[in-house]
Amino acid sequence: MKYLFPLLALVATTLGGCKPPVVHHDPPETVGERTNQLGVVTQRIVRERSYTSEDVPLTPEGPRKRVKYTDRYFMEESGKPRREFSVMQSVDLTNYGKYWPVEKTSSWVGLGIDPVGNGDALYFVLFDESRIIRTRIFSVVPKWRLGKDAYELQEGNRTLILRKVDGAEKYDVLADTTAKVEK
Repeated sequence: MKYLFPLLALVATTLGGCKPPVVHHDPPETVGERTNQLGVVTQRIVRERSYTSEDVPLTPEGPRKRVKYTDRYFMEESGKPRREFSVMQSVDLTNYGKYWPVEKTSSWVGLGIDPVGNGDALYFVLFDESRIIRTRIFSVVPKWRLGKDAYELQEGNRTLILRKVDGAEKYDVLADTTAKVEK
């Protein structure tokens, strides 16, 4: 009996072909841009996503594919070499879809609605080229329930308006403070 599992694994890998993982690359995607007063893009954040897929012949559910995603982020500026945002690897950014520059600073804001739940969790990250300044998860009213977006950036992306069950809140992204929005 103690040899049954190793024997099954050997048979499965022999029959399954035990091929190395295949790496796939998605095209680069611009996920954030900073512009000057003339509307010319001065900085761009680009995401490069790749994924590996491999056959796993022996699982409790039968043969499956295992897929692993890897995201790399780069800063592009005219006249400067392209730089990788290595700091972006220190936090899971899979829940953030888009990034906005915070005006008159070198900081950026990333936001995204939880793709797994019912849309009531808003993921927030504030960062610059050298560090993640803070991350937060806010509870919001989902778009499907409200009929409009659960959040809105204002005042040069310094203020985040959060639509909550008990009314709107204003979050200062630099000061890390919230206040009720008066009607």
